[in-house]
Amino acid sequence: MRRRQFESTHDIYELTYRRATPTTIEVYGRYPVSENRAVEVMIGDDATPPDQTDVYDSPGIVQWRRTLGGQESWRITHQYTISYPEDATLDRRFDYE
Repeated sequence: MRRRQFESTHDIYELTYRRATPTTIEVYGRYPVSENRAVEVMIGDDATPPDQTDVYDSPGIVQWRRTLGGQESWRITHQYTISYPEDATLDRRFDYE
């Protein structure tokens, strides 16, 4: 078994809606997507599941959606770990079309 490196990301977003009338809030995020089978992306157990994945037919783009009332708060946990061979280097460029 080959040795692996791990890199974890754990972000928490907290939103508070301050108006009186309810509204729907949409938050977009991105999970890394690898074309290399040796690179694995694991979503954390504590991550908030997205309401939609591959938004706009773009792999890795996710959307969370919720209707909030006045003074209501919403917390989103965005968490993932990337695992890759110890002798590899990650290419962190984003290719946008």
